[in-house]
Amino acid sequence: MEPNNTISVETANKMLRLITPIVLDLKEKWTTVDKNLGTGDYTMLQKSIKTICRRLDEIEELGCFLEDIDRGIIDFPSKVDGERVMLCWMLGEEEVLHYHRRGENIRHRLLIKQVVE
Repeated sequence: MEPNNTISVETANKMLRLITPIVLDLKEKWTTVDKNLGTGDYTMLQKSIKTICRRLDEIEELGCFLEDIDRGIIDFPSKVDGERVMLCWMLGEEEVLHYHRRGENIRHRLLIKQVVE
């Protein structure tokens, strides 16, 4: 992580090789929990929930935040033009291309390229 608890676009893109498998595992375990709620298989549910908690801790340790587990959206605290923002990446995207202001979400995201150019 960079000074002032911010992550550059370059660093965020390098982190994707670590983040992507974590997000994939989170989505899988979340789907398992969702499909099996009420089935009575509490051992499997407990194991999946423990994995979800561990994976969330891993994301937070990297300095990132899970915005949406179903869509696999991760936010990275950063700065764009001196403003504290959240870089926004969604599972399936090859690189971090968007950001949104703090307190906003993916619906408000903007292209980083438009700001940098």
